[in-house]
Amino acid sequence: MRKKLAIVAAILFVTAASVQTYAATALNTNIIGLISDGINSIKNYYLQASTNDMGNLSNQYNQNIDQYINDKTNQVLADLDAYKSKEVNRANDELNTYFQDIKNQTDAQIDSQVSQAKDSITANVNSNIQDVENQMNQELEKQIKDKLKK
Repeated sequence: MRKKLAIVAAILFVTAASVQTYAATALNTNIIGLISDGINSIKNYYLQASTNDMGNLSNQYNQNIDQYINDKTNQVLADLDAYKSKEVNRANDELNTYFQDIKNQTDAQIDSQVSQAKDSITANVNSNIQDVENQMNQELEKQIKDKLKK
């Protein structure tokens, strides 16, 4: 199989080489020069056109990159702004809960201290009532002794 492929390839190579040789010997140098000049002119046109097209593509992709970066920047800013707002709201909730807790604890402590102060005031007033009652009894006794006689 390989030998057949090698033989076919050799025949094709010899045939192609002989066609080029025959074409080169059949055309005069003026025609070959004109063909070469025409191909070079066409080639130069397409080289310039491809350079222009590549410049246009470069500009287009620069604009695409600019638009992409602008869009991505806006997306990042919006994402971070939303995240910041979410975190601030979370912090507000936590701080509000903490504030309510310390307010409740403070209220309980103040209520306890006020209750103790009231108890002390009540005890003091009760003690003073007793003292004043005793003084009143003593004064009544004294007044009765001093004045309720003949």
